[in-house]
Amino acid sequence: LGERQDRLGRLGLRLGVHVQVAGLGGLHRDGLRQHLHHHVVGRLGVVGDGCALDFDDDTVFDSTTVLRLPRMPRSMIVLGAGVIGVEYASIFAALGLSVTLVDTRDELLPFVDREIAAILRRELLTLGIVFISSDHYASVERIDATPPGVRVTTRNGNVLEADVLL
Repeated sequence: LGERQDRLGRLGLRLGVHVQVAGLGGLHRDGLRQHLHHHVVGRLGVVGDGCALDFDDDTVFDSTTVLRLPRMPRSMIVLGAGVIGVEYASIFAALGLSVTLVDTRDELLPFVDREIAAILRRELLTLGIVFISSDHYASVERIDATPPGVRVTTRNGNVLEADVLL
Protein backbone atom coordinates (compact mmCIF):
# COMPACT_ATOMS: atom_id res chain seq x y z
CA LEU A 1 0.00 0.00 0.00
CA GLY A 2 2.89 2.36 0.75
CA GLU A 3 4.32 2.04 -2.77
CA ARG A 4 0.87 2.68 -4.25
CA GLN A 5 0.44 5.79 -2.10
CA ASP A 6 3.88 7.02 -3.19
CA ARG A 7 2.99 6.58 -6.88
CA LEU A 8 -0.34 8.34 -6.39
CA GLY A 9 1.39 11.10 -4.40
CA ARG A 10 3.78 11.78 -7.29
CA LEU A 11 0.68 12.22 -9.47
CA GLY A 12 -0.85 14.62 -6.95
CA LEU A 13 -3.51 12.11 -5.84
CA ARG A 14 -4.32 10.87 -2.35
CA LEU A 15 -6.05 7.74 -1.12
CA GLY A 16 -8.89 8.07 1.32
CA VAL A 17 -10.20 11.46 0.22
CA HIS A 18 -13.99 11.42 0.08
CA VAL A 19 -15.68 13.70 -2.41
CA GLN A 20 -19.24 14.51 -3.32
CA VAL A 21 -19.78 15.24 -6.99
CA ALA A 22 -21.71 18.46 -7.41
CA GLY A 23 -21.91 18.34 -11.19
CA LEU A 24 -19.70 18.38 -14.23
CA GLY A 25 -18.22 21.76 -13.26
CA GLY A 26 -16.63 20.81 -9.97
CA LEU A 27 -16.87 18.91 -6.72
CA HIS A 28 -17.28 19.53 -3.03
CA ARG A 29 -14.84 18.34 -0.40
CA ASP A 30 -15.10 19.40 3.21
CA GLY A 31 -17.61 22.08 2.20
CA LEU A 32 -15.23 23.74 -0.28
CA ARG A 33 -15.93 23.83 -4.00
CA GLN A 34 -12.99 22.64 -6.06
CA HIS A 35 -12.63 22.54 -9.81
CA LEU A 36 -11.48 19.35 -11.47
CA HIS A 37 -8.49 19.48 -13.77
CA HIS A 38 -8.16 15.71 -14.07
CA HIS A 39 -11.17 13.44 -13.71
CA VAL A 40 -11.31 9.92 -12.37
CA VAL A 41 -14.91 8.78 -12.11
CA GLY A 42 -15.77 5.32 -10.85
CA ARG A 43 -19.48 4.50 -11.06
CA LEU A 44 -20.94 7.26 -13.20
CA GLY A 45 -19.20 7.70 -16.50
CA VAL A 46 -19.20 10.89 -18.49
CA VAL A 47 -19.16 10.18 -22.19
CA GLY A 48 -19.01 12.56 -25.14
CA ASP A 49 -20.03 16.14 -24.42
CA GLY A 50 -21.19 15.76 -20.86
CA CYS A 51 -24.00 13.21 -21.24
CA ALA A 52 -23.89 10.85 -18.29
CA LEU A 53 -24.54 7.13 -18.33
CA ASP A 54 -25.90 5.42 -15.24
CA PHE A 55 -24.01 2.16 -14.89
CA ASP A 56 -26.69 0.10 -13.16
CA ASP A 57 -24.90 -3.29 -13.38
CA ASP A 58 -28.12 -4.77 -14.73
CA THR A 59 -28.37 -3.40 -18.27
CA VAL A 60 -25.57 -0.80 -18.48
CA PHE A 61 -22.02 -1.88 -17.64
CA ASP A 62 -18.51 -0.51 -17.74
CA SER A 63 -15.43 -2.46 -18.77
CA THR A 64 -14.98 -3.82 -15.23
CA THR A 65 -18.53 -4.67 -14.21
CA VAL A 66 -19.27 -6.39 -17.53
CA LEU A 67 -17.16 -9.25 -16.19
CA ARG A 68 -19.86 -9.83 -13.54
CA LEU A 69 -22.97 -10.01 -15.72
CA PRO A 70 -26.01 -11.12 -13.70
CA ARG A 71 -27.19 -13.28 -16.63
CA MET A 72 -25.89 -14.24 -20.07
CA PRO A 73 -27.26 -11.71 -22.55
CA ARG A 74 -28.20 -12.54 -26.13
CA SER A 75 -27.25 -9.12 -27.48
CA MET A 76 -24.96 -6.21 -26.63
CA ILE A 77 -24.39 -2.64 -27.78
CA VAL A 78 -20.83 -1.40 -27.29
CA LEU A 79 -20.34 2.38 -27.23
CA GLY A 80 -16.83 3.17 -28.42
CA ALA A 81 -14.66 1.18 -30.79
CA GLY A 82 -11.37 1.85 -29.08
CA VAL A 83 -9.07 -0.96 -28.05
CA ILE A 84 -11.21 -2.02 -25.06
CA GLY A 85 -14.52 -1.72 -26.91
CA VAL A 86 -13.23 -3.77 -29.85
CA GLU A 87 -11.77 -6.37 -27.49
CA TYR A 88 -15.03 -6.86 -25.59
CA ALA A 89 -17.09 -6.77 -28.79
CA SER A 90 -14.98 -9.57 -30.26
CA ILE A 91 -15.09 -11.66 -27.06
CA PHE A 92 -18.87 -11.45 -26.71
CA ALA A 93 -19.47 -12.00 -30.43
CA ALA A 94 -17.26 -15.11 -30.25
CA LEU A 95 -19.49 -16.29 -27.38
CA GLY A 96 -22.48 -16.04 -29.70
CA LEU A 97 -23.95 -12.66 -28.75
CA SER A 98 -25.34 -10.32 -31.36
CA VAL A 99 -23.03 -7.28 -31.00
CA THR A 100 -23.42 -3.75 -32.38
CA LEU A 101 -20.36 -1.51 -32.09
CA VAL A 102 -21.06 2.25 -32.20
CA ASP A 103 -18.15 4.65 -32.66
CA THR A 104 -17.81 8.39 -33.16
CA ARG A 105 -14.93 7.96 -35.59
CA ASP A 106 -15.26 7.06 -39.25
CA GLU A 107 -12.58 4.37 -39.20
CA LEU A 108 -11.72 1.54 -36.84
CA LEU A 109 -8.72 2.19 -34.57
CA PRO A 110 -7.26 5.09 -36.61
CA PHE A 111 -3.88 4.83 -34.85
CA VAL A 112 -3.36 1.27 -36.14
CA ASP A 113 -1.81 0.51 -39.54
CA ARG A 114 -4.65 0.69 -42.10
CA GLU A 115 -3.94 -2.76 -43.56
CA ILE A 116 -4.03 -4.36 -40.10
CA ALA A 117 -7.18 -2.41 -39.18
CA ALA A 118 -8.86 -3.61 -42.40
CA ILE A 119 -8.02 -7.24 -41.60
CA LEU A 120 -9.31 -6.78 -38.03
CA ARG A 121 -12.54 -5.22 -39.31
CA ARG A 122 -13.04 -8.10 -41.75
CA GLU A 123 -12.55 -10.65 -38.96
CA LEU A 124 -14.96 -8.78 -36.68
CA LEU A 125 -17.55 -8.75 -39.48
CA THR A 126 -17.01 -12.51 -39.81
CA LEU A 127 -18.00 -12.79 -36.13
CA GLY A 128 -21.23 -10.97 -37.02
CA ILE A 129 -20.42 -7.63 -35.38
CA VAL A 130 -22.44 -4.75 -36.81
CA PHE A 131 -20.52 -1.46 -37.11
CA ILE A 132 -22.09 1.99 -36.82
CA SER A 133 -19.44 4.63 -37.50
CA SER A 134 -19.42 8.42 -37.32
CA ASP A 135 -22.30 8.43 -34.86
CA HIS A 136 -22.81 9.31 -31.20
CA TYR A 137 -25.38 8.15 -28.73
CA ALA A 138 -28.08 10.70 -27.99
CA SER A 139 -30.02 8.82 -25.33
CA VAL A 140 -30.00 5.58 -23.41
CA GLU A 141 -33.11 4.19 -21.76
CA ARG A 142 -33.85 1.04 -19.86
CA ILE A 143 -36.46 -1.32 -21.28
CA ASP A 144 -38.37 -2.84 -18.38
CA ALA A 145 -39.07 -6.40 -19.44
CA THR A 146 -38.06 -9.88 -18.35
CA PRO A 147 -35.13 -9.84 -18.74
CA PRO A 148 -34.64 -6.06 -18.91
CA GLY A 149 -32.94 -4.46 -21.88
CA VAL A 150 -31.63 -1.17 -23.14
CA ARG A 151 -32.53 1.15 -26.01
CA VAL A 152 -29.93 3.49 -27.50
CA THR A 153 -30.92 6.29 -29.85
CA THR A 154 -28.05 7.85 -31.79
CA ARG A 155 -27.70 11.39 -33.06
CA ASN A 156 -28.07 10.10 -36.63
CA GLY A 157 -31.44 8.58 -35.74
CA ASN A 158 -30.49 4.93 -35.28
CA VAL A 159 -32.60 3.19 -32.62
CA LEU A 160 -30.80 0.14 -31.24
CA GLU A 161 -32.07 -2.35 -28.69
CA ALA A 162 -30.11 -5.01 -26.85
CA ASP A 163 -30.03 -6.91 -23.59
CA VAL A 164 -27.03 -4.95 -22.31
CA LEU A 165 -24.92 -1.88 -23.05
CA LEU A 166 -21.19 -1.58 -22.55
